[in-house]
Amino acid sequence: MISRLATAKLLTPTLLSLVGLAILIGLGTWQLNRKTWKEHLLATLKSRSATAPMSANASWPGLPCHDARDTGLPNPCEYQPVTLRGAFDHTRERHIFTAAPLAPGLNSDRGFWIFTPMRLDGSGKTVFVNRGFVPEDKKEPSRRVVGQTTQSVEISGLYRSAQERATFDGQNDAAKNIWYVRAPSELWPADPNASQIDELWAYIDQTGPVPAGGYPLPLAGKVELTNRHLEYAITWYGLALTLLGVYATFAWGRLKTA
Repeated sequence: MISRLATAKLLTPTLLSLVGLAILIGLGTWQLNRKTWKEHLLATLKSRSATAPMSANASWPGLPCHDARDTGLPNPCEYQPVTLRGAFDHTRERHIFTAAPLAPGLNSDRGFWIFTPMRLDGSGKTVFVNRGFVPEDKKEPSRRVVGQTTQSVEISGLYRSAQERATFDGQNDAAKNIWYVRAPSELWPADPNASQIDELWAYIDQTGPVPAGGYPLPLAGKVELTNRHLEYAITWYGLALTLLGVYATFAWGRLKTA
């Protein structure tokens, strides 16, 4: 068999086709595994979103979900609904550039997430909160003064892990207060209250209430995850069948003339 393939000059094409076939089948199988993982993740999020929010003031940063197992989430408390009461320190708010989903009343999806430290009532601990979205013309606090209350407020939100910086994320401009990664350790790298900060690796996506004046608008708490892994798997397996068909046609022609 090998000698016949050699005579027909098919050894190299056969080897390359086998390698390509193995890669394509492997990618298809990987996507099926991802589909199973994503379905488990979506089921976890659906179940978690239906639970009553945890009052986190007394226990922060320790939450019961920290002991959870097999959630499919990178952090067992990811997307856990919580309530917190405290006062925002608006003098230290950070603006993270983003393109958020359009919502009623917005004429642009370009703007900023407003991240602000909150000092919790009772414990005095600091929690970092993504208060929500503002369009570019509302970036400066002076454009949304009524929403900058310094009184103690109660908010609801979702527990989130700090975002990891990716290769093509923009470079922060501290002078203009423009940032690109939702990570407290980047937003407050030399925080004067560091001794009170328990979690530089976590923050809260505020889901409510909407502050006076309407900004920042809590949009980040909407959990929207797609599950197209079956489609991707079919694509990879389809390419594998196509490669097999092309090779068979090519090899048949060579073998007939060899």
